[in-house]
Amino acid sequence: MGTHPAGQSVVVLEANRVAAGVTGHTTGKLTALHTAVYDPLRTKHGDDAAGRYAASQSTALRHVIEVADTLGIDCELERRPAVTYSERPEAVEALRAEAEAARSAGLSASFVTETGLPFPVAGAVRVEDQAQFHPLKYLRGLVEDIAARGGRAFRIRGSGVQSPAPTPTLTSRTASRAAPTRHRAIATVHAPADHIRARTVAWPPASS
Repeated sequence: MGTHPAGQSVVVLEANRVAAGVTGHTTGKLTALHTAVYDPLRTKHGDDAAGRYAASQSTALRHVIEVADTLGIDCELERRPAVTYSERPEAVEALRAEAEAARSAGLSASFVTETGLPFPVAGAVRVEDQAQFHPLKYLRGLVEDIAARGGRAFRIRGSGVQSPAPTPTLTSRTASRAAPTRHRAIATVHAPADHIRARTVAWPPASS
């Protein structure tokens, strides 16, 4: 997303307003470090699965950076290390295991006790060369680029898809059956947030 494939018509399906799912308190982090996922992945599915997950997340991070650069989106993007930390001493061993698993998966990860955060932590996983940005500014740049290239956005309502007049209403059923093969639809899903007791942030924060 960010540039149209040549000769194709692009439609964005949005469940709400564009960027409505972004919290007002977002840290704006772009990172392959997502709380504690690498040790559980390695334990349940093996080193290869953890490595492929790390590679896919790192590729996604690079893609966002490349799109912002290509489209000239001023979204306050800055390179930052990411840390997943806990203030609970009983979480230290799990964080050590996560750091080792993330490093084994190909990330520049280490276990640390000093993070530079303005409060003490029991331990943290630190991954170098991650990033943070302003997600609303980034998404605004994507929307402007899509519109400039002739793309359209539709807002989903219940089982169907609606758009502002005079564009005809499009249902998911007719879209899948009747859309020519040169057309492409992009849909996103917001997964429910997990309530976790370890947090991941990009640190230090972007300079003001």
